[in-house]
Order: sequence, then C-alpha cells, then structure tokens
Amino acid sequence: MKMFLDDKPVLKGLIDVLMIIVGLVSVLAGKNKEDEKTAVAKVYEVTEERDEANERAGEFEEQLDIVTNERDGAQQLAKGYKGQLDEAETELENFAERGKKDAGIIATLQTQQGEQGEQIGELTTALNSLRPGGPCDFVCLIDTTGSTDPFHDHVKESLKALFRWAPRLSSELRIGVIPFRDGPLPAYPLQVIHPRYKDGGRSQDRLLAFIDNLKTQGSPTHHLPVFREAFDMLGPARSQNRRAVAILVGDIGPSELDEYAGFSAAERREAERIVSGVRKWVSGGMRTVAAIYLGKGGEGSEDRQWFQSLSLPDPEHFASDSSQMFNVILSTIER
Repeated sequence: MKMFLDDKPVLKGLIDVLMIIVGLVSVLAGKNKEDEKTAVAKVYEVTEERDEANERAGEFEEQLDIVTNERDGAQQLAKGYKGQLDEAETELENFAERGKKDAGIIATLQTQQGEQGEQIGELTTALNSLRPGGPCDFVCLIDTTGSTDPFHDHVKESLKALFRWAPRLSSELRIGVIPFRDGPLPAYPLQVIHPRYKDGGRSQDRLLAFIDNLKTQGSPTHHLPVFREAFDMLGPARSQNRRAVAILVGDIGPSELDEYAGFSAAERREAERIVSGVRKWVSGGMRTVAAIYLGKGGEGSEDRQWFQSLSLPDPEHFASDSSQMFNVILSTIER
C-alpha cells in the first residue's frame, strides 16, 4: 500500500488533506460537544430563572389584584362618605333655614312676652290697689313647750292655712316666726311672702317647711326675751305707712319663772313689765299685738287675763279658741 501511495503522490496529498480535515472535524466535533454541554446547562439555568421570574410575576399579579380590589373598595367607600357628606351639608343648610325661621318666631314671642309683662305689671299694680291691706310686717310668737302638745299640730295647720292666704290681703306682706320655750329658739327671719302666682310658691314653701319642722319639748316658759326679739325684728327698715303686727300663741303666762305653781309676786311683776313694754311699743303708731290663749284656765284665770291685757290697742285682737285664731290674725293684717 505504501508503495501504491508512494507511486501516486497526488492521491497521497489528497489523503493527507482529508486526514487533516477529519482531524479538524474531530477536534471541532469534540469542541462542539463541550460547547453543547455548556449551552444545555446555560439553557437549563435560563429556564429556571424564567420559571422563577414567572412565579414572581404571578405573585406580583396576585398582589396587584389585591391592591386593585382595595383601591376599588376605597373608591366605593369614598363615594359613600361623599354621599353622607352631601346629605350632612344639605341637612345643615336645612337646619340653618329652620334656625332663621325659629329666630324670627323667638323674636316675636319675646316681643309678645314683653308686652304681656307690661300688662301683668299694670294688672298687679291695679290688684295691689284693690287689696284691703297695705304693706305689713307680721311676727308670730309660738309657744312650743310640752304643755302645748295637745293642740300643737292644730296650731301648725292653722298657721299654714293662714300663711297661704294672707299674702293676698296685703300689698306686701313680710312674715317672721319665733318659736320659744325658756326663751326664743332659732327663728324664721322676717321675709317677704309673695302670693303663689308671683314666685311659683317658693317663698310660701320655705315658710311652710319651717312651720312643719316645729316640735314641742318639756320646758318652762319665759316670755320677756321673746317679745324683745320680736320687737327688734319688727323695728328696722319700716316705712311710716307700713304696719307692724306681733301675735302670741300659747297656753300660759309668765308663771313658770320659779318652782311654785301659779303666779308669785316676782312673776306678777314680770307679767306687768311685759304688758308695759307692749303698751309702749304699740304707742309708736300702726302697731298691733294680738294674743291667742289656748290654755285650760277660764274667765278668772290669771294666765287668760294676762293674754287679754296684751291685746293692744284693740281688745278684739284676743281669742281663747283655736278656731278663732284665723279670723283674729287676718283682721290684724287687713286693717
């Protein structure tokens, strides 16, 4: 074969070229296999990255859907709020219109009220001029010792009825109450008592509550300091045309200053001293003292006679029966 090749140099050259080409192809083929492996690995890697990217894209799409839904919900909620806001603005406008109308009505009512107030003032002045009694200060001295217990409740109810009615009989009535035993107890100060229509009954109710709370208790009776307090209460801030009235309600005279029954000489002097003081006070003009005797003594009783001697300047301002008390007291206010 060698000889054959040697004999044919051209063919040998062709074979050599062919071998070179085969070698090159082999080399190239081997190189391509390596490149193919590398390419396949790269393709796999790229495919993995693509799949991961697709997964992330899917997650992003889900999140985007959630955000989109939330946005749509927020838009719907905003529309709802806007509707409510529009309704509120409409209601506010309506309220403002009603306020304007109400303001006009209130202004009209206030004008009418002012006119009615003037009319009431005129009627009150006319009513005061028709009342039988002028301005009057009235102080009631109430014995609350234990011996008055049998008629204590009756006296309280009579006084309450009187105090409800009396303000109608005077253009201005001021009332004070001094309960007493062995001297004066805490008093109800001299205050204006209005007819109920004028202050809704507040002044009357305070006075009636004070009367309701009066209690009896065993004790001797001492009158002189009680009259002094009454005259002090009636003395100040009294105009010349204002009458002053003091009324004593009790069942015994100043006969309990010592331990002996009946009037002792000292007790008679005390009794006369009180009468003298009352007579002097009454002489000041437009002043009256009335006495309501509720004791058991008859016509000859010193206690009864002492009560009668206090009824100045008019003896008719004395009563010995609780049923007469109302008329006696009213007569002192009306004059």
